[in-house]
Amino acid sequence: MSKDTGIYSLREELIETQKTRTALIKWKLILVSVLGATGLGFMESNSQINAELLLCLVPLVCAYVDMQYENLSFRIMAIATFLREVWTPPANTSEMQDYEKFVEITRKKIRNRYPILGRHSLQGWLMRGSSILFYILLILYAGISLVSSRPKIRMWSILPLLIAGGSGVAFTLWMFHHSQRRRKILKNTGKDLAEKRHGIKSTKSGAAPDDVEASDGR
Repeated sequence: MSKDTGIYSLREELIETQKTRTALIKWKLILVSVLGATGLGFMESNSQINAELLLCLVPLVCAYVDMQYENLSFRIMAIATFLREVWTPPANTSEMQDYEKFVEITRKKIRNRYPILGRHSLQGWLMRGSSILFYILLILYAGISLVSSRPKIRMWSILPLLIAGGSGVAFTLWMFHHSQRRRKILKNTGKDLAEKRHGIKSTKSGAAPDDVEASDGR
């Protein structure tokens, strides 16, 4: 396989990974909807176990899907960083690298215009925001059930809901911080390799270190 063929295969992998990552959003909503409907009694269940305990699985599903999303995003950013910073295209065939640089510049302008929202793609905010929302709703449901003292609600079934919701919030915040560090390391590594290969400082040296989704949200 030639060098150019390998590079374009890498580009194809980037596109397929983006498609897989987008599909995760759909499956997350489907799984959470099924668990929520069953746990709240909107779907019939023949199980002798308290169906509301199924709501405890919502944070686990969100955490698993979010971890897969972060891993795919990291892979996308790794490929995009390599194409933009490290790869040296043959003469007159730099369109792919030019596109990656265009995406980088565009996202930098968006980040400067919207310092907080511009740090991540809309998909990234959707995944993290939806998880936090589900956790908060779970905690509110358990709290309201405790206050209302409905007969079918037992104390031993409320406590797991509170623990699951609180643990979900803590996990999401931890994963967000961890992914920030991983992507910062990846971006700096790309710059270092670019400097060693080309013998000059990367043109991205002035970019903010927390540009964590520079070209993975297309």
